[in-house]
Amino acid sequence: MPNDTFIIVIPPNAGGGAYATAINDAIAEIRTKLTPKVPTSALNIDADLDCENHRVSDVKSLVLTAQSSETTPFSHYARGVDHYVRDGAGNEIRLTASGVLNAGVTDLNGAHGTRFKQILPALLGINTGTPINYTNGRGVGSAAGAAVFYCALPELRRGDRILSVIGTFGTGVGVGTSAITLKRCIGDNIAPATVGTASSGSTGQPITVTISALTETVASGVSYVLEVATGRAQDSFSCITVEYDHP
Repeated sequence: MPNDTFIIVIPPNAGGGAYATAINDAIAEIRTKLTPKVPTSALNIDADLDCENHRVSDVKSLVLTAQSSETTPFSHYARGVDHYVRDGAGNEIRLTASGVLNAGVTDLNGAHGTRFKQILPALLGINTGTPINYTNGRGVGSAAGAAVFYCALPELRRGDRILSVIGTFGTGVGVGTSAITLKRCIGDNIAPATVGTASSGSTGQPITVTISALTETVASGVSYVLEVATGRAQDSFSCITVEYDHP
């Protein structure tokens, strides 16, 4: 189009009507040459496109190419397998983390992102051993030796996704392995399914045991218990911490 030329022939001594007709014919020819759209095969974009402060609308999707870095404020880009944005102050914000929403991301209402709930363990039932309820703030514990018992989890809402469960044990006496197992109960199921388990051994030291890398989504009619195994005499189980994502 930039190299096209138009010759407008105006008859000598043309009156107003003939002059107007010539102008209309020229405009019609211009429209005809502008009508065909440029095919995508003819595009050769070799620099950034500037929309002159105009919006891009009616776009089906935005497909990004992974970049090693992007420093432009207010940019949205991909690096590796994740999405990032950079705010107006130049801060990089990671939106995703290997297939899930990045734990540090919150929406405008603060609804998304990792949250934590902690409770002092409450004894639900005994499997083996003779655990007792401590009254000095140490939670549930075993007086004579190893024991296995069940504790309730902090209350979660349907749709919450459990990411990890952390159990905190006391010092205990002797050598032993302490373990926690997250179990899923559906209705009155007396044989709950194991969701995840973890253990740690220690001698006379406090132990923190973490069931990590969970992707358990809380469903309607489902509850959870924590099976706790104390491997040392006079061991105590003092705290349950649940890391979860609230969608």
